[in-house]
Amino acid sequence: MLCDNKSPRERAWGEMLKKNIFSVGEVADATQIKRYKVSTFVQFLLRKGALKIVRAKAPYLYAVKNDEVLQFGKGQRRGSGITHHRKVNKPRRRMWNTMRVLRKFSRIDLMMAAEVASSTVSSFTQRLEKAGYIRKICLEGNKKGECAMYLLVRNTGPDSPVDRGKQGMWDVNEQKIYPFKESANE
Repeated sequence: MLCDNKSPRERAWGEMLKKNIFSVGEVADATQIKRYKVSTFVQFLLRKGALKIVRAKAPYLYAVKNDEVLQFGKGQRRGSGITHHRKVNKPRRRMWNTMRVLRKFSRIDLMMAAEVASSTVSSFTQRLEKAGYIRKICLEGNKKGECAMYLLVRNTGPDSPVDRGKQGMWDVNEQKIYPFKESANE
């Protein structure tokens, strides 16, 4: 299976076409592609209208909606091919990108899409809320452990904000710091 010259996305798409209903984990396991890469591809296909959500609760299930032939290749490359890498916190970057795509989300959405622990999501969302990046828009109850919905109100760019302790959140995109508010509530 891995000996053919197909890209990971082509292999994932082929696996999706074989199944009627599938999850990200099933496709990742069958193709030996990392879950977060399959998840990113699924989000891309959802935006393009090629997939539909069959079950919107964990584990999320999808089905092929439009099985037209997708074009796979190198795509449009920009720049000279020289990239400058800087150290990034990958779980936070995945959560940030998920927030940017969904705009309205719950902590469970972040856990599923970014494949991170509940404590990581909780810590990051609390810090972002205190710095004014996200806002809690509704509670589905007042009991501890119930799911709140959040809205991304400050989408400053592709790089996730960096926690600077008591100072606030450093925005890499805007090159400025957003100080923490006294209380995240109201």
